Amino acid sequence: MKLLLVHGRLRERGGLRAAVEALTEELRKNGVETEPFSPLKTENLLCSGCGACKGAGLCVADPRAKEFLRAADGCDALLFISSGSLFGLDIDMKNLLERAVSLALRRGDRPLAGKKAAALLLCRSGGRKSADQIAALLQKLGLRPPEGGEVTVTGSDESVQALCALARLLTENGEQEGSV
Repeated sequence: MKLLLVHGRLRERGGLRAAVEALTEELRKNGVETEPFSPLKTENLLCSGCGACKGAGLCVADPRAKEFLRAADGCDALLFISSGSLFGLDIDMKNLLERAVSLALRRGDRPLAGKKAAALLLCRSGGRKSADQIAALLQKLGLRPPEGGEVTVTGSDESVQALCALARLLTENGEQEGSV
């Protein structure tokens, strides 16, 4: 099994960077290959609706969405790790996912349909808007949540336990079918 870890900035606050490293090592020991993917090279450009992606097949302002779809296509499950706030999802993650959705819809296919995906959002307060945003974007990509949860919103104190729990949900019972 191969798990794509899509993450934004892994700050030391709350020990998330160490948790991701420890999780990667633990999954490797259990025969689960992990591949990191970060949207941080994405420029914070909003979609201008120029339509250039129709001919090119990718956003001409930011090719990371096509790279993401290619990386995700080669994985069995996806785990998103991002920060959130009262105002919404981290801008880098939001831009990446919106562009990936746009590419998939313009091509008329859903290349990730049926793959399991979950998200861990770190929010000090609120976070419901962030959770709703990422859940909607994952659904538009055709990703399905594992049994037991799709989006977990947590403060920094509980992030390590939440990350491990989501990884277990994604990697255990890998052959079970579910619905979006």
